[in-house]
Amino acid sequence: MKSGLTRLQMIFALVLVLIFAGLSVPKIIDIPRKTSEGQTKYNLERLRSAIAAYYGDNRGTYPEDDLSVLVPRYIEKIPYEDVYGYEKSNKVNTKEFTGKGGWFYFNRKDDPRWGDIIADLSGYDSSGKKWAEN
Repeated sequence: MKSGLTRLQMIFALVLVLIFAGLSVPKIIDIPRKTSEGQTKYNLERLRSAIAAYYGDNRGTYPEDDLSVLVPRYIEKIPYEDVYGYEKSNKVNTKEFTGKGGWFYFNRKDDPRWGDIIADLSGYDSSGKKWAEN
């Protein structure tokens, strides 16, 4: 009697390996995008914390510039937004939301969102939430 695998068993094993590879490869390919999104969300929270610290130190007043007043006392430097499909940028835009990358800061006292900062991105994150709402 011969021992070993038959051709049918080999084909079955190969099909199983291909199925598992097909299920895992898309998740593995998506890791760099999710990592950069996570880093961008973390950087957004760091900026918000620095703005809150400034607010606390300045009698309830938010910065009215492009956040350069935060460096280096409240944050060592303006961090980067780095999301796949957008240009990596640490530029803080205060004039108009462009949706092209970087940050958008609401710096006018008469704006109801004064003191808020968002990613200046027009699309959605990997969870389906608009970047402008993060």
